[in-house]
Amino acid sequence: MFSKWIERFFVWLRDGVAKGLVRLHFTPTSLTLLGAALTIAAAVPLAYGPRWWPLAAAMMVLSGACDMLDGAVARLGGRQTRFGGVLDSTADRACDVALYAGAAIYFLKQAGGQSITYPLLCFISLANGYLISYIAARGGEEGVPTRVGFWQRGERFVTLIIGLATGHLTTALWLLATWPFLTVLQRMLILYRALAVPGEGRSAERPGLFSKIAGLLFWQYPRGSLAYDIHAGLIIIILIVVPEPLVSLFKGLVYG
Repeated sequence: MFSKWIERFFVWLRDGVAKGLVRLHFTPTSLTLLGAALTIAAAVPLAYGPRWWPLAAAMMVLSGACDMLDGAVARLGGRQTRFGGVLDSTADRACDVALYAGAAIYFLKQAGGQSITYPLLCFISLANGYLISYIAARGGEEGVPTRVGFWQRGERFVTLIIGLATGHLTTALWLLATWPFLTVLQRMLILYRALAVPGEGRSAERPGLFSKIAGLLFWQYPRGSLAYDIHAGLIIIILIVVPEPLVSLFKGLVYG
């Protein structure tokens, strides 16, 4: 599938760059902190408005590159530690807060503080991301793998980048405030089937009709599958083509 080819290319490119960084004595921690600093700094041009959004998107792309490279440098340089994973996850959460805060500040300034529509969408988008990660962490503690669903952090991050690069941040926020909640429900359904019944739970049972329907609606197919490619393509098309009707529809709520 198309996404699998892209993934293979980026893995090849990432490992090649990572080997060079290892030779230059870069550390995984330095890359993690550099990526976090770039993302947090991107919140500043994001808050200043559409004229500066391409700069914010470019900074996020560089940050994403650091996020890809820190783990590869740790692995290839033999410097993997458990703390590195904790630092990486913590930095991701701090970066998410900074980005959505920057977006909320921009919309609050535009509306003169009179509308909370888009600031609220920023809050809900942030909450969706936190819930997705939290459920995965709790599932890990319970011994139930729940790292499924389309809307993992990479997909949410790229959606923001495309929204900023095209000037369609409002559409990105509508997507991030609504669609990822399906991943929240999907992961909770997995935990329910595994943990809700005393004893061995329901994980080995045949999925019921609701579970089958949920599987279709929630797009639980992995990266590299045709369903994933269709889903990703649909989101990109929405971000590029649909935004003007959305902006027109909700403009009165934001600008009074």
